[in-house]
Parts: sequence; C-alpha cells; structure tokens
Amino acid sequence: AMPAVAFLLPRSVVRRFLSIGDLADSSSYYRVYTWRGTLSAISDHFWSGAGYGMSAYAEIYPQYAYAGIEAAIHSHNLFLQILFSCGIFGLLIFLAVIFFFSQKSFESIKKNKMVKLPVSAIFSAVLGALVIGMFDYVWYSYRIFFMFWIMIGLCCAYVRFGEREMQR
Repeated sequence: AMPAVAFLLPRSVVRRFLSIGDLADSSSYYRVYTWRGTLSAISDHFWSGAGYGMSAYAEIYPQYAYAGIEAAIHSHNLFLQILFSCGIFGLLIFLAVIFFFSQKSFESIKKNKMVKLPVSAIFSAVLGALVIGMFDYVWYSYRIFFMFWIMIGLCCAYVRFGEREMQR
C-alpha cells in the first residue's frame, strides 16, 4: 500500500517528504547547521553540560552558531540537547534508563501474554518519540516531556503488574 500513498497524498506533502535529506531545502539546511553549532558548543561543555532549559541554550548557543542560524531556540535533536544540557554523564544516564526500560519491556512482551499488548503499544510510542527525537527536540514542551516519562512509568507499572499476576 505504501507506493499507492504517493498518489493519494497532496503534492505539497509528497514534495516535503522528497526534500528530506536535501540540503537545498531550508529546513534540512537549518537543522544540519544547528546540529553543527550545537556540537561546537558541546565540545566546550562536554563533561558538565551548559545547563538545562531553553534559556541556557539561548544564552550559550549563539556564540557557536553559524551565520544566520543564531536564533535557534533548541538543537533540533533530543540527544544533542541532553548532551548540551547535562553533559556526557547526563546522556549516559538517559541512555541507560532507555536501555533498561527496553530490556524489561522486551522480557515482559516475550514472557507475559496478559500485558503484551499494552506494553508493546507504550514501548512503541516511546520508541517513536526517540526516533523523532533524532531529528527534532521533542521535549520543547513540558507537557510532552511529562507525557514521555509518564508513558515509561505506565509501561513499568504494566510490567510489574504482569510479573505479580504470573506469580499468582
């Protein structure tokens, strides 16, 4: 069905999809150069980070930004933003949490049929947010940030519920 989608979508949407990865597209160009400026800033704040929040980014990023891209309010990448804000240790802790969350989710999906569907759905939602996070800073809104961690907490609760039910 995927090849047929191209014929059903409006031309503007198809053009937008085809422009992904094309540096001639202003959005892709803006993102790549924002990432490069953020990486320059990270090199000076690698261990401790520069501070959390939009105000810390807005204060420090313009010093490292490429010409014409000084007004970026975030890095357009969740992982770069965490590294910029919290340093390497913050990123490693985040990745460890995601690793253990994934491990427990997979174990639960594999072993427990009762919670397989909700755990799979929540895990997929979190994974989707992380994939989108590679190309945009999805936590720019505190509501989305809150929902991300609520979903992880809800999934962990389902996993524990499933383990207790299996013990009974």
